[in-house]
Amino acid sequence: MESTYKLKREDGLLCTLLKGETSYLEISASALVAYATLKGHRLGYLDAKFRAGGEQITNELFTHHLSEDGSVLHASRSILTALC
Repeated sequence: MESTYKLKREDGLLCTLLKGETSYLEISASALVAYATLKGHRLGYLDAKFRAGGEQITNELFTHHLSEDGSVLHASRSILTALC
């Protein structure tokens, strides 16, 4: 988890290309990291900094990347499409 946290953007989200903040946001992977960190903290496997990070990602997703009907906004295109 430490390695994943080093790849996050300032807002907590991951990008499609992990070492490039100019690539598309990776909404589903960011949601997966949020879930894993919050569950890991709840079960006692991860410390409080991971809980805070999971909450940051969750807040960012709910605030800026979901429509009112729950649809995902700003989803990235296929990486193959982006590179071709």
